[in-house]
Amino acid sequence: MLYNTNNQSYFTGLGVSVAFVKYGPTVSGVVSGQAIAKGTSGAYKFMGNDSNIITFTSGLNITTVQCSITTPSLTFPIGNISASDFGSTVGTLPAGAQNTQNLGLNCDAGANINVSLNGTQNPDVGTASVLALTGQGDTGVAKGVGVQLLYNGTPLILNNSITLKQSEGGQETFPITARYYQTKTAVTPGTANTSATLDLTYQ
Repeated sequence: MLYNTNNQSYFTGLGVSVAFVKYGPTVSGVVSGQAIAKGTSGAYKFMGNDSNIITFTSGLNITTVQCSITTPSLTFPIGNISASDFGSTVGTLPAGAQNTQNLGLNCDAGANINVSLNGTQNPDVGTASVLALTGQGDTGVAKGVGVQLLYNGTPLILNNSITLKQSEGGQETFPITARYYQTKTAVTPGTANTSATLDLTYQ
């Protein structure tokens, strides 16, 4: 609080907050000690003398964390599945119609690893975790089937970022499962492939 007495100004307290804002790519480095703001201050009273009131007394270390991908592409060979293994209900998951592969990363300690699934949603269902088949609707492509990708047994939702973990540093492995998902009450045989992208971010 500031107030005036006999043309002199006094203050009873002063609070200052400083926030750093990221506005572009960040690299590791040091912010040297320096004044970043100026104001008027005094021990008991002041008459308008300028002085630095926010100053770094020592350098500030900025450290970025990141990961490198050790498995840049994953292939999930499910094999041949009979159309009779499906049922007459949307959402049927035939036994054995899945395959699991490990997504591998090498990360700095403290990196928060996030993943988001990008691909084309299957138009036969409203479930945002079911991918369309490659060439869906074309001759020779299976009908009534889509593909889901799962992490730890939970389907990944398209365009929805989830946090995998905070890395302790070094090699990290994440099991990703691909499985067939019935999208119509009847399944027609044919090729049943798909492709998608896992977008990884690190904070």
